[in-house]
Amino acid sequence: MCPRNYPTAKYTCKLCDALIESVTFTHKHIKEKNYKKNIKEEQEEELLTTLPPPTPSQIQAIGVAIENVVQEFGLSNEDLEQRLKIKTAMEDLLHQKLPDCSLRLYGSSCSRFGFKTSDVNIDVQFPANMAQPDVLLLVQESLKNSGV
Repeated sequence: MCPRNYPTAKYTCKLCDALIESVTFTHKHIKEKNYKKNIKEEQEEELLTTLPPPTPSQIQAIGVAIENVVQEFGLSNEDLEQRLKIKTAMEDLLHQKLPDCSLRLYGSSCSRFGFKTSDVNIDVQFPANMAQPDVLLLVQESLKNSGV
């Protein structure tokens, strides 16, 4: 790209707002990474602005497809109950060594946006007088020694 006060510039790339001196430099310019990026973005914008809105049948088909995925892979009420049971069992186990701690289920299990194979996210809540590393070590030890 040339400075705005470039007196020998004969051409302007409107896409890049670049001043260009000759046809040779024009050929070089259109091979530059920045030009290619700008032209790709312009083409994508053109495509997106000219796409017609979806038809009612397309919208219905997308809805059906989403519903099928949710039914097959999404968390059911039973899946959520199972995750809550896991949290409760862990909490009961931890209360033996850490009576002031509690567990909280969070993430995709609570929002129900997760899949059956999604991780179970559990937050360990503990009193301020306890240090996080110590709590986590006790949690690890309790789980390891539980035999579960």
